[in-house]
Amino acid sequence: MLESEPESLLFAPNTRLGMAPTELNRKRIYRKLAQGRGFGAHEKSLLAELLDCRSDGRRDRPSMLKIERQLARENAALWKRLALRPEETKDHLYLMAERHFVRELAQIKSVVARAGSICRIGRC
Repeated sequence: MLESEPESLLFAPNTRLGMAPTELNRKRIYRKLAQGRGFGAHEKSLLAELLDCRSDGRRDRPSMLKIERQLARENAALWKRLALRPEETKDHLYLMAERHFVRELAQIKSVVARAGSICRIGRC
């Protein structure tokens, strides 16, 4: 078992390989948000919200419902491509992971809109 010490990562190439895309993705997301007209003035509060350090407390229920409906359509299309029988679609293995993160997706969409970024969710 690996220790929690950073030196132990030297002997865990799969872990390091798995962590690399996360760091690159984080940099890409920041770069896209920074292109927004309103990002500079609100950088710290927007990033804090994305990190769940602070939230403005608003819950955009209509946005969350819209995202939920879009994910449900995408999931149904996936089931159709997989040619699943109706009873198989009840299995959690065939449920898109994104369906569990509607609140987070709505939060990201809200931050992108407030940053004025040209980045569109799913097209960054």
